Amino acid sequence: MTQKMNTIKLKMACLIGILMMSYLSLCSKTTWSLRVGPSFSTFSFSDGASASYRTGFQLKVTGEDLIKNDLYSIFGYELTTKGHKETAEDGNVETTPMYFQFSWHIGYKSNLTESMRMVFHAGPYVAMGLAGKYKYDYTINSGPLHQSGTDEANFFGTGDGDINANRWDFGLGAGVGLEFSKILLDLGYDMGFINVFGGSDSAFPGASAYNRNFYLTIGYKF
Repeated sequence: MTQKMNTIKLKMACLIGILMMSYLSLCSKTTWSLRVGPSFSTFSFSDGASASYRTGFQLKVTGEDLIKNDLYSIFGYELTTKGHKETAEDGNVETTPMYFQFSWHIGYKSNLTESMRMVFHAGPYVAMGLAGKYKYDYTINSGPLHQSGTDEANFFGTGDGDINANRWDFGLGAGVGLEFSKILLDLGYDMGFINVFGGSDSAFPGASAYNRNFYLTIGYKF
């Protein structure tokens, strides 16, 4: 019951934050940009289990407002894939969750030349899981038994056989970028604080895994 109430509070805080930033952006001189690029994600397991990175993508619309001098408020509406790869007993596991993510960073810009600036930024994010799969490719060689195949389940699904992963994530992100007039390059990292398998009805109730995600995007400022 307590976990359910905490989830509701997180959803309400997320919604209020997004609405506030949207309202403020409409009332200010916001500069908008569109950015896209690859992401490289994995899980960090509390028990030290090994996990590999998988390649996905990040697509986001970013707005920024000048606070004072070289300080900026930078917020983004993002569609991003996360997940991991893992070598398991008799096979390989891959998860492919996709999230809608809202981030809000404070950025500092420093002029390198007349036409190029370096940007440092950091701040929190909140994400809501949209879709995804849990995929297990297995091969069994035990005595006379030789069998291989693939098992799949919905990552956020709540039906029989689904993973029922935690749909909400919250964490901190940071990045560094370059601005060439209207062309933008950005390298960033997001670190989740909420256990992906933390739900009471999770298919892996004893597991503790947290999102880790690098991304590299190129964008255009309007």
